[in-house]
Amino acid sequence: MNIKIKVMKLFGYDTNKQQRHITNVVDKKKGIGFSIVTRPPTRSTIDIETWLLGLKAAESIVNPRRNKIYNLYDSATLDDDYIVGTNKRKSAITSLNLQYKINKEPDEKVEEFMKNPNFGEFKKEALDTIFWGYSLFEFYYKGQVNPYTELINTSGEFDYHLIPRKHVSPVYGEILSREVDMRGASYRLPEYAKNLLEFGKVDDLGLLLIISIPIIYNRNGTGDWAQYCELAGNNFRDIIIEGTDQTLRAQVTKAFNDRGPGNVISLPEGVKTTTGSGSSMSSNTLFKDFNKTMSDNILRLILGQAGTTSDTSPGGSYAKSKVSLEVEKSVHNDDKTYFLNFMNYKFKEYMPYWGFSDKGVFEFEELDIKTRAEQIKEDKELNGIKPLSDEYLKDKYGTGTFTEATGPDKKDVKNFISMVNVFHENKIPEAEQDWIYMIHHMHPPKSEEEMEELHHCILWTKKDEKGDFYEIKHKKDGKVFQHILDIEKAEDAPENIYDHLNNKYPIKVRKINKEKYAVITKPKKKIIHEDKAIGNIDS
Repeated sequence: MNIKIKVMKLFGYDTNKQQRHITNVVDKKKGIGFSIVTRPPTRSTIDIETWLLGLKAAESIVNPRRNKIYNLYDSATLDDDYIVGTNKRKSAITSLNLQYKINKEPDEKVEEFMKNPNFGEFKKEALDTIFWGYSLFEFYYKGQVNPYTELINTSGEFDYHLIPRKHVSPVYGEILSREVDMRGASYRLPEYAKNLLEFGKVDDLGLLLIISIPIIYNRNGTGDWAQYCELAGNNFRDIIIEGTDQTLRAQVTKAFNDRGPGNVISLPEGVKTTTGSGSSMSSNTLFKDFNKTMSDNILRLILGQAGTTSDTSPGGSYAKSKVSLEVEKSVHNDDKTYFLNFMNYKFKEYMPYWGFSDKGVFEFEELDIKTRAEQIKEDKELNGIKPLSDEYLKDKYGTGTFTEATGPDKKDVKNFISMVNVFHENKIPEAEQDWIYMIHHMHPPKSEEEMEELHHCILWTKKDEKGDFYEIKHKKDGKVFQHILDIEKAEDAPENIYDHLNNKYPIKVRKINKEKYAVITKPKKKIIHEDKAIGNIDS
């Protein structure tokens, strides 16, 4: 065995592994092309020092290498919060119907082409570029061999492979035969342009660079927590022996060690024992809070917030959840733009190689349907002119009559109709209707999926949603429910409070069941409604 093979084995290389061609742009029979020797990811304990060394190596001016930081990324991606967060973020894009339109009309052949499972995986790995910073894809067209599957693309269907990121040097545009190599072979040559597609910035290390920090702390903190549970789960016994009799001490210790399964022992006078626990409420809370904080940080870095994913409590604020959801949606909208830019400015250039025109545009399908809110409002108005047939209502709402809408997917209809019926059946004055609606209302949705249920919104101490804010709670006062501010001391409540439309509500401190509460009272001025607000009886 020569010295070179000995050294390679020392560093963990499989010298018997066949080297694979990375691209078959050139003739394989001539033995020309890129080749790499793959190694499994380094699985070891990761800490901040490992992260810092990997970052320094990747940012080196003289010889930037990403293998260390990418091996750390490989380990970090096993974190359960990371998996949940990234799956949620990517599925928001991959679940949308992607279309390729030519002259504003979808190309059915391209749609069929994109139904290939390989294309679905390609979309996910393209979105992974957000977290890794850079991706290099290789495409295999009709008649070409995928060296990783060793299959010939006979049908011309979509086939690709993501070249292992730690074998790619984006700064120099080179593929490294081994991940620890200083330099490699250039892939930015004209003969490779047809098959290789770059995505991302050459100096971008991705969102995982930041996400991996709370992952490291969370993993190590959980390890400490597990060790604490192991130690604290076993009670310990203190033995107090009066005097300095070493013989007695030895006899008592032996008696405890030799006690039988009944755990009964007879002790002489002057010997006392106490049983203690290594666990404490403060330590348990400390570990639990730390774990939750790190988990929330991971999800917040991925989704922009953690509220709609990590909060599993049965109760909670609708308003806070709504804000969290809007933040998450803004992240998804950015991802849509990010992905469509990639498809239209990068991927589209490769469409002719699969036999399609490159004159089209990739778009996500926009469903041209009326929102549930619009349907209810329209049918309510029509029903007032001429009663709608039971058959029509049953087909549309799953019920025989307009006021009996039920079912798990008809909550919006049921809530809306219930509120309208309360208003009309009890002949509540119009001003009172406004008050009831504004304190329990719905925002106009943009799509059917965004349909809301009746809820309370956050109230603010200043107009335009500024100043301190409070949530609304119910408090039973005899036969009615009062609306109160969720505040510890009623005396600290502001004199007035404002909603998102700058309606002013006076606050009155009064006793309910002998306790003081900050009660929200009806506005003195005419209430402002949102445009097209659901449940607005004036509409």
